[in-house]
Amino acid sequence: MPFGIIDVMNAGKCSAVLSNRELFDHADGGLTTEDNMVLLCAYHHTLIHNTEWQVNIHNGLA
Repeated sequence: MPFGIIDVMNAGKCSAVLSNRELFDHADGGLTTEDNMVLLCAYHHTLIHNTEWQVNIHNGLA
């Protein structure tokens, strides 16, 4: 799966450690498959859980 730049405005807050995150949450029926996963640094993973921030896919890139 190709990955693009997630958040240019906050790129300096990213760490080198990445974790998998489901695009569509498992609790909402999302599957744990490669097509439903994105790699996020800890900063952006926290944003997903605690704010309205979200990942958008355009032409197969996050």
